[in-house]
Amino acid sequence: MDIKQHLEPDTLYDRILTSNLMDYLFLPNLLKLCSEVLNHDNHQGTIITETIVWARDIMPEGGLFFPDSDQPQIISKLTQIALEDTKRSSFADDDGQSVIEYLDNSCAFFNFLRAMFYAHRLKRMRDSGSTNQKPTIPVMKELGNKFQLRLRDGIRNENRIVFFKPAVNRRRVNSITGLERNLEWVPLQKK
Repeated sequence: MDIKQHLEPDTLYDRILTSNLMDYLFLPNLLKLCSEVLNHDNHQGTIITETIVWARDIMPEGGLFFPDSDQPQIISKLTQIALEDTKRSSFADDDGQSVIEYLDNSCAFFNFLRAMFYAHRLKRMRDSGSTNQKPTIPVMKELGNKFQLRLRDGIRNENRIVFFKPAVNRRRVNSITGLERNLEWVPLQKK
């Protein structure tokens, strides 16, 4: 993807919104591309990446699509929580759309992110001809470090521009599944 041919030379950007390009491009490659045109001198500079299909197409154990022996009990429990929270019985009859908001799949999502960066490390090592050592699986805090970026912790509400996980039961304007995730990447602070 040669996006640089469409940009003005020597222009740096304070905000880069990639929409859901990470569903189609390998996230480390997308971050490398965006990091090169991000203004790292602006401590408010941010790259926003979004994924929509991570649980449906790539990692089904992150959603309710994974065949699981406990699935009926999980859906029943989540439906009860949704009813208590919203006081709207209509949400219980929407084929699981509303209950997905109450599913805690953050561990599966973070494993998905870590796996992408592990695959990136593995490919780099193979491309360099290094076969004597195996790359380590990165921890969350070091995911964007290679590109001079830090991932804000959406679970701890560090995101400042977009919600990490949009609330399904609070906005019915457009159709969202509850599995969308928004990531904010900010420049590493110079010490």
